[in-house]
Parts: sequence; structure tokens; C-alpha cells
Amino acid sequence: MYVPRRSESTFYINVKNPEVSQGYIPRLKIGKGSCLVKVKNGRAYLQIYNTTNNEVGIKIPTLNVQEE
Repeated sequence: MYVPRRSESTFYINVKNPEVSQGYIPRLKIGKGSCLVKVKNGRAYLQIYNTTNNEVGIKIPTLNVQEE
């Protein structure tokens, strides 16, 4: 996935533990901070920010969602 320069985009992560229906994702380098997410079809969606003047390529990670 590519994030355009100086933009905010909706991003998803693949979830290792999809049996958790909602939970917590710790802070990632691509977001403003930690976030609460709902898991749908093995994915959790969140906002990411590119504050640079360059388009940035991002690999879609697979993470555990921590229960609330």
C-alpha cells in the first residue's frame, strides 16, 4: 500500500487472533497513537498519517489485537 505525501489514509492490519471482536492496538509508527479497533473478517481498520513530502510504501502487518 502506498500513502500519498502529506495525507491521512484509512489502513488495515491483518489480525492474528480474529476470535477477538474488538480490542486495542498499541502505538505504531504510522499512526498518532494507540487505538481501539473492531475486527471484521480478520482485519482491523485504523487511520494512518504521512507527514512527509514523499509517497511512502507500507507493508500490511499481521498483529495480535489485545483485549480491552
